[in-house]
Amino acid sequence: FNPTPIDTSKVQLPKYMVETVSDRLAENIHEMWSKIKIDQGWGFATVRDDAKKLHPMLIPYDELSAVEKAYDLDMALGTLKVLYVLGYRVVANSRDISKLSLMELDPAVYRMSNGYLPKPLDLAAITLSQQLEDLVDLLAENAHNVWAVKRISQGWTYGQSKDEDCRRNPLLMPYARLDQNGRDANRSTALESVRTLAGLGFSILPPADADPRDKRNLAKAAGSRSDVRTFRTSKKFAVTAGKWYYEVEAVSTEFLHMGWCYSDFAPVPQKGKGVGDDARSFSFNAELAIKRHNDNGDSFGRTVGAKDIIGCLLDLDEMVMTYTINGELLADTAGVCHAFAGFKVEAGMLPALSVASGGVVKVNFGKDVS
Repeated sequence: FNPTPIDTSKVQLPKYMVETVSDRLAENIHEMWSKIKIDQGWGFATVRDDAKKLHPMLIPYDELSAVEKAYDLDMALGTLKVLYVLGYRVVANSRDISKLSLMELDPAVYRMSNGYLPKPLDLAAITLSQQLEDLVDLLAENAHNVWAVKRISQGWTYGQSKDEDCRRNPLLMPYARLDQNGRDANRSTALESVRTLAGLGFSILPPADADPRDKRNLAKAAGSRSDVRTFRTSKKFAVTAGKWYYEVEAVSTEFLHMGWCYSDFAPVPQKGKGVGDDARSFSFNAELAIKRHNDNGDSFGRTVGAKDIIGCLLDLDEMVMTYTINGELLADTAGVCHAFAGFKVEAGMLPALSVASGGVVKVNFGKDVS
């Protein structure tokens, strides 16, 4: 068994995701985990005892230690990052979350000896499309692989029964070979994560050209980005004033970043660093629908499909950069159409783009390149 979780190391989540979503998602993950544990017959104790089904983490989320909270937060952030790697977008919708209620659990059944009563969000009214149900299965499998990699790094190996002293665990096997209980444990967490996002007023929008049931998405997401190729025009074409436009046809969409750079922009292909990954360039990541500058990203626009035409507009009178797809002006989740604003012209700016090795695009700079 050689687990290969999706590589999310290069994902920079939008700030609003980290600041407004991850904490609430992490808290509900804990509350739902507590409910499931109690359903399985577990109770509270200050020392964990698997044989007696006693667990010290059956306490309110606010009372968890920093390390314990970090575990839930890492799980929440990990889920969000996997969504972005697979090409999904998480965008705010008009749902009124003030009407979202908590589950009313029977205190006689769910209240712990320490007084703790789990309060997960009541998500019974949240229904998922078949595509999102399939996405849940992929998230569950990836969560199992993430857990397995961590356990193996700690020296654990497979064993027919769990042995703490010898560090053996019967769950260190491919996800598909787990029994129903093992798969359900991962799936329930993934399911509640997706439903919680919906409950908190976010829509999970799939990429236009991808089916989450296609296992090639996992292989693609887990692959290295160290084969990035970056291109820019000659420095003699640097522009310092006026309004400029060029367009890119996405024959392939993998790691497709396009935008503008300064003349001293220096990509680092061996580290997967291209346009938008430093302070000297700006880009729109068309694969993940993210605007990028100085290695930071925020949700912007939508993902592209093959044959889509991406327009890159540079207005040096107003000092703004905007993008279009097939003539449609793109915007962020707040409806702002400017991807970047307030930058400096310096010695001039150049069109630039990055693609994965073997990627194919067609670039149109217009008839009069002089």
